[in-house]
Amino acid sequence: MRVLLDTQTLLWASTSDRRLPFRVQRILDDEGSELLLSVVSCWEITEKAEAGKLTLETTAASYLTQELRRNAIKLIPLELQHVLRASGLDRSAGDSFDRLIAAQAIEEGLTVMTADPVFKRYPVSVLW
Repeated sequence: MRVLLDTQTLLWASTSDRRLPFRVQRILDDEGSELLLSVVSCWEITEKAEAGKLTLETTAASYLTQELRRNAIKLIPLELQHVLRASGLDRSAGDSFDRLIAAQAIEEGLTVMTADPVFKRYPVSVLW
């Protein structure tokens, strides 16, 4: 299964947060799963860490490098078609990070793994 992890999902998975349902954890642990992360999530994590809205045990750069390597997560770059798709999505739903992640999922035909209800307002497949 190919899944695009929402920023929140990556953060919860890296700390074994109890809010992660067992079935989601099973997919994350399955070697047959292709785990993807948007570079937008990396940007969001660094922005929130720098603003003091997110506490990490290390720098954002170290955290991201470690989590990507440890979980064999592949990065999805931000492309022009993603930005153009995001510009057409509902601006009242979520923030720019959410819209860009949703746009990438739409353009790349991916399912977003998230507990964030805002993604249900976008025309995107959601797992969770």
